Amino acid sequence: MSKKMELCFEIKNKQYLCNIGDKIVSDFLRDTNVGDELSFSNVLLYKKKIGKPYIPNLEVKCKVIKQIKNKKLHILHLISQKRHRKRMGFRAKHTLLEITEVKKLS
Repeated sequence: MSKKMELCFEIKNKQYLCNIGDKIVSDFLRDTNVGDELSFSNVLLYKKKIGKPYIPNLEVKCKVIKQIKNKKLHILHLISQKRHRKRMGFRAKHTLLEITEVKKLS
């Protein structure tokens, strides 16, 4: 049986649907270290409340678990009939976050 998702919020224009205590992988967040506490105020949905577009006076607190890298993508640039080949690689960085609490601001 699947759990009902009760929280939707935004980080860097991407929406994440989760519960309190879940771990999510977001895009790389600069200037953060392992163990840092982050707060995001762009909450779109909480339990049965729906924002227009955001719910006012509500913020999500997250803890940075670790900085991770994705699998390597290999890109091959080829110009036909010119004997030109260039092979490149790319590894995207991500941040692993744990949702700790949802706090009501006064």
